[in-house]
Amino acid sequence: MFKLYPYHSCSLVLLFLLINTQHFWIHETGIFAIVLYLIELILFIGLIISTILKLYKYFDDERNFKKGIPVFISIIVLTLIFLYPSGIITDNTIYGKDKLFAFSEGTASCGISYHFKSDSIYIVNSFCFFPSREIGKYYLKNDTIYFDTITNKQYKFGTINRKDSILELYYLEPRTFNFDTLKVDSTIIKRKIENSKSHSFNISEINNLE
Repeated sequence: MFKLYPYHSCSLVLLFLLINTQHFWIHETGIFAIVLYLIELILFIGLIISTILKLYKYFDDERNFKKGIPVFISIIVLTLIFLYPSGIITDNTIYGKDKLFAFSEGTASCGISYHFKSDSIYIVNSFCFFPSREIGKYYLKNDTIYFDTITNKQYKFGTINRKDSILELYYLEPRTFNFDTLKVDSTIIKRKIENSKSHSFNISEINNLE
């Protein structure tokens, strides 16, 4: 395949690797993520045109089996990329399905989503001109979520309203939270809720969240 169509083959491998690994590093590129998305789109369109031309040549010539293998491999790979534009390996593959999924949409196509997984792992994906991603741990007690974080700007505490399908997240003090010594006074929580900034997220999925 590489000997017959070196440029086509290298471009195909490059695109496949970009698509299937970008999920883990694209958020580190900042605004340059847009450039990478454009490169992927150009590669994808170019490879489709190249594959069609090679397929036409294959049927127009003697239909040499060896020349046909790279063409059909290209069709399979491009089909997989079309069906799985975010890659075959995702967070669901690594961490399992979401136990709770909540999202919030802002202006200018900006948005943020929270994915709560098994094993107390949560993932925050946000996009506003460029993608951003954070992974941390959480503790669930009844319908209360506590975030294990020391980041100033990150939410520390959340409540799940199952009736209205709303996840309300709050900025609370102290900045750290110790899972091993969890002792929460409901009156203190209520007072902190009233005095803290919050943001509402729409819950679209709850699966076996206990």
